[in-house]
Parts: sequence; structure tokens; C-alpha cells
Amino acid sequence: MNLSSLISPDRISLNINLTSKKKMLQHIAMLFSKQNINMDQNLIFDALIDREKLGPTSVGNGVAIPHCRFEGCKDPICAVATLRNPIDYDVKDDYKVDLIWALVVPLEFDNKHLEILSILSKYLMKNDFCESIRKSYDPNFLYDRLIEYKVL
Repeated sequence: MNLSSLISPDRISLNINLTSKKKMLQHIAMLFSKQNINMDQNLIFDALIDREKLGPTSVGNGVAIPHCRFEGCKDPICAVATLRNPIDYDVKDDYKVDLIWALVVPLEFDNKHLEILSILSKYLMKNDFCESIRKSYDPNFLYDRLIEYKVL
């Protein structure tokens, strides 16, 4: 999978100052909605919260992958955010979350979104990949680096 089909610089937010999981999910919903008239920020937030109620989407090592299926979504898209200060996220380990890679897929994506999550997890298990995101301060530069990154 090529990451360029999932992300754009407009959906990358770096070194932001958010203090809670709720505020972070609201920010992620805003990133998804700001360039897409079919995706209402409040409805995306509600869909992300509903998914979190099934179980936290943290995957360890300070990383979370909040995700949902959404009716207004036409193609799978991602948003990436890093936090200035890690937040509590109902984590699986002792790490608070400071790197968020969110995914929204069309409502009809039953198993396809699980494939995408599996691929994203492979990227996010690589320490060098995560550290390059955490150390970035320019969304355009990070975007260029992300689309060139290859998982072996």
C-alpha cells in the first residue's frame, strides 16, 4: 500500500498542545472534515468516540490508531498528529500517547479497513518510522518522507 493515497499535508498536525483524549479526537475529526464537505466534524467525532467505546485504539509505545467507518467518506483517508505533551489514552502499556495515526474508511468497508489497519500497524511498529514522525515540525516535509518510507 502506498501511503500517498491515504494522507495529505492538510491532514498532518504536528506538535500540538492538547490535554485529553476527547480534545485529541475532536482535533482529528476537524482534520478530516476541513477539506471534505461530505464529512461533518461532529459526526466524525461521534463515530470515533463510538469506536473507542468498543475498546481503546492505542497500540502501545505511545501510539494510537483511532479509526471508524463513516458514511460521508468516499475513500480511505488518514490523519496524523503528534502531541507536545503525551496524554492518557486508556493505554495497554505504561506509555501515554503522543503519536496518533487516525483512519476513516467508507461505511461499506467491512474487512478492507482491517487490512489497512494491519498495514498501518506494520509501519507504526517500526521505531525509526515513529521517531521520524515525532521529530517532525513541517507537515509538507513529513508528508514527503512518509510517502517514500518502505516497510520491509
